[in-house]
Amino acid sequence: MDLRVAYTQAMREALALARQAAEAGDVPVGAVVLDAAGRIIGRGCNTREAHGDPLAHAEILAMREATQTLAKAGSDTRDAAEAADMDDSDMDFRGVGAAKPYATHRQSDCMACRTVSDDEIAADGAAAERPCRKAQCPHSEAHCARVRARSHFWNLADCTLVVTLEPCPMCAGACVQTHIGSIVFGAWDAKLGACGSVWDIPRDPHVGHAPEVYGGILEADCQAVLTDFFTARR
Repeated sequence: MDLRVAYTQAMREALALARQAAEAGDVPVGAVVLDAAGRIIGRGCNTREAHGDPLAHAEILAMREATQTLAKAGSDTRDAAEAADMDDSDMDFRGVGAAKPYATHRQSDCMACRTVSDDEIAADGAAAERPCRKAQCPHSEAHCARVRARSHFWNLADCTLVVTLEPCPMCAGACVQTHIGSIVFGAWDAKLGACGSVWDIPRDPHVGHAPEVYGGILEADCQAVLTDFFTARR
């Protein structure tokens, strides 16, 4: 499918979310996140007024849901693989009275049985080499490797953010932090636009990560939703 056609279809979904925001009294901005296959894995609309949250922009909520979707999909896959890989020794080891310590496990590695927080480990470098505080680790090495891999689901490098309004500096920065692959937006924002209008954060040479940026997709429709909203409030 042609990219512009795919982005147009996704933008229509984002517009529907923007209208939901308007109905709730929020500035009508909607966003969706597409995975590498073009499937929607995250949705969001501006809920700053509805939830009293100054950070509840459509882009942030859509990217957050996308990472949760990827984490769940990865977790389901790993759980199935682990169930297939489990042998009798694993079952015995999990049983009551088992006394086979996993001396090779470290607190920083085994997130499933860690008894100190990430902040504590970050503050105490020695914790990375400290054996698990529990007497036994009931997981295989493969399991712990899979658990560690969950930390990478924040990375949206294979994904595309489609949003009705050009991202502001906060949301553009969030796109850089998630390593989003592409940013697609509809209406340009002459006041707070940070993807080419006032600022160009995604393509700042100092940032390091530079997502592709496409502006003006269904621009008239996206602008009309905003214009209608603010006209009705005057």
